Amino acid sequence: MDKRHVRRIDVLSELPWLLRKAIQVLVSKPYVYQHVVGPGAPDVGETIEVVVKKGAEVVVHEKDGTALVEVTFTNPI
Repeated sequence: MDKRHVRRIDVLSELPWLLRKAIQVLVSKPYVYQHVVGPGAPDVGETIEVVVKKGAEVVVHEKDGTALVEVTFTNPI
């Protein structure tokens, strides 16, 4: 596993077992992944680049620092 990886959160873990299994079988298996980006993480530069898209306009910001990034992944069936 990557050293920058913080944790993986099972979104359905708080639901009752029967409801959780029904969603996993019929819909998907959603997870949230968290990881660290920036100088606090190994093998990463000092600058973080953030790209924001507003319709056709693209704005790029470069900042110094460390970011905790959260990504939601849904595994389709």
